[in-house]
Amino acid sequence: MSNLPAGLASGLVNNGGPTQTIALILTSPAVNAIPRVPMKYCTDFNGNPITVDQRGLPRPAGLGCDIGGYEQESVFDSFSGKLQLSGPSLFAVSFDLTATFALDRLSNGINPATEVVMLSIGTYNVTIPAGSFQAIHGGGYAYQGTIAGVALQVQLVPQSGSSWQLKAQGGPANFAGTPAGKLKVTLIIGDDVGSTNI
Repeated sequence: MSNLPAGLASGLVNNGGPTQTIALILTSPAVNAIPRVPMKYCTDFNGNPITVDQRGLPRPAGLGCDIGGYEQESVFDSFSGKLQLSGPSLFAVSFDLTATFALDRLSNGINPATEVVMLSIGTYNVTIPAGSFQAIHGGGYAYQGTIAGVALQVQLVPQSGSSWQLKAQGGPANFAGTPAGKLKVTLIIGDDVGSTNI
């Protein structure tokens, strides 16, 4: 049994970003508690727009802003895939990731052409700035470039319903400090997020 107050998913922990935050559950009364003014963004006490949470993720993610430093994102209903790593050392790893995910009912959809895309594989993290993806045939999106010395190719292709396929290849990437066994893979597209162990 949890000792956490109702509506909180965690105490003060590392949920990403420069400082620790307290995560919310989807049914928390703090979710969407602050209305958008004027239908675009939320404001602070001085009327200044608030566009990101304490982790740097977009705010609002829903109909309004959430109370506190943590904006509850839409969470993928499913996320699974396969991952292959190769290289001479953990400091120079090439990766090949293929995964599928489905957007949940709270999602407003994804548009990688206009949203920030973040991908984490073990200890390797990359942020692909908004506007970096190009639309491709079939309604998908593709990115090809080099970020922090790692050559990347990433495709996001719609499947049936709310499902998408992710293909990401890159290298040489630094995986030093990554634990043995299954690796945690996290994908964030705008305010949609999903994690799985592969």
